[in-house]
Amino acid sequence: MRPVDGLELLRRIRLSRPELPFILMSGAVQVEDVAEAMQYGLNSLLLKPVQPAKVREAVAAALASARRTELAGAFASAGELPQLWGLARIDLEGALEAALERMEMHFQPIVDVRTGEVVASEALVRPPPGPLQSPLALLEAARKVGRLRAVEALLLVRAHGRFVEMGGAHQLFLNCSVGQVQLMALRPPDWLTARKVQAVIEVTERERPPAPGPLADGIRALRRFGVGLAVDDLGAGYAGLLSALALAPDYVKLDRALTALAGRRAEAAAELVALLGSRWGTVIAEGVETIAEAEAWAGAGVYLQQGYLHGRPSAQLVHRVPPLSKLDRAR
Repeated sequence: MRPVDGLELLRRIRLSRPELPFILMSGAVQVEDVAEAMQYGLNSLLLKPVQPAKVREAVAAALASARRTELAGAFASAGELPQLWGLARIDLEGALEAALERMEMHFQPIVDVRTGEVVASEALVRPPPGPLQSPLALLEAARKVGRLRAVEALLLVRAHGRFVEMGGAHQLFLNCSVGQVQLMALRPPDWLTARKVQAVIEVTERERPPAPGPLADGIRALRRFGVGLAVDDLGAGYAGLLSALALAPDYVKLDRALTALAGRRAEAAAELVALLGSRWGTVIAEGVETIAEAEAWAGAGVYLQQGYLHGRPSAQLVHRVPPLSKLDRAR
């Protein structure tokens, strides 16, 4: 067998085992190689020399991501909710109704760190305490009782309605499955056709990697109503990334998997950001938790950021936060 490089090996593995986590460890960063690795589902980037604690942290995070993917796939294939949540022993219909009645929509700001202006908010569902208190549990319960699409649609309506009620004037990022995108394309909901909000769809996929054709058709139909598209968790092993990037998204979200590149190889990070921006869309760094991370991303040219440093998800909209230059260095 002829020798192959790391990226060629990754391509081959992805053909048969797309769910496997992937950590790239390198001493010499080539921007084109990192960009290609991201397309094939990079979970984390480690730059040599690497401390053992950092390796353990990256492996733990990659395995946690793989477990979440495996659980979601198991739910979809087996049609059963896990015993560990105790959901098989309760009235799912009643629990679902109770959770939907008491759930709240929270919003996390996406900030321009140069000015502190909130340019967008991402809507996040917060179920009440109980057996369905996580968003994943809520959606899997809906799937179990055959109401997944209806519940997804309800979450979009609630998020839009609450945003409008609070006078939201910036963009609203909405998480949406591929199946829901296709349904909205066939029968656009009232909140979408009213165009009261600058909506941006973050395509999520809990069921299977999205097929490029049907997803592209759905996105194209939604764009008629001024809807934007964001690719989420670029760098976190997104299985359908190649298909999603082919849709020419307006925004590309980079997660903490690439923080090391921004912090230790500023020039390479800046090149990567410029490459992504020129090929796909405006880059957003998410999961930003420290000033050092925010400064590293800003140094690489990523001024739109999202994370606990700039604001946790809240039931109230935020319109402005302190710019990066004014943040307390102790944070």
